[in-house]
Amino acid sequence: MSQYVSGELGGYPMWDSSVLYQAPPPSHSHVSDHGLYRQPCALLHQSRYTPNGRSPNLPSSTTKKPRRRVATVSQRRAANIRERRRMFNLNEAFDKLRRKVPTFAYEKRLSRIETLRLAITYIAFMGELLGIEPDSPKPEYIPREYYLPN
Repeated sequence: MSQYVSGELGGYPMWDSSVLYQAPPPSHSHVSDHGLYRQPCALLHQSRYTPNGRSPNLPSSTTKKPRRRVATVSQRRAANIRERRRMFNLNEAFDKLRRKVPTFAYEKRLSRIETLRLAITYIAFMGELLGIEPDSPKPEYIPREYYLPN
């Protein structure tokens, strides 16, 4: 008997459900030669958990689910304020970096990744001007006033 019904559904062959409920082979009553269920397995239809969410076969002490902490409105509001402040500081730092990296005046505002990539290129270029090799050991401490304009 063919396992496919003539026709397709969305590019996939349709399955002939009569194959699923044929008489089972004597070796095993639930699985066919192809690993497909030929008759409904009673275990698949039983609920694995009781209405309270616990497995009926295991003692209740080993199946305790970790309780999820529910944030109060004030905690959520405080977290939102912290996140807004964090994002504000991050955006401010990127704006400062954008002002330090040389760009053309007519270019649009650089994205974060563009800013970081340009900063990496600029730092490497400035290192070459100073004669510093990219893989060379780090020089001694140089005061900030030496390399940053006021």
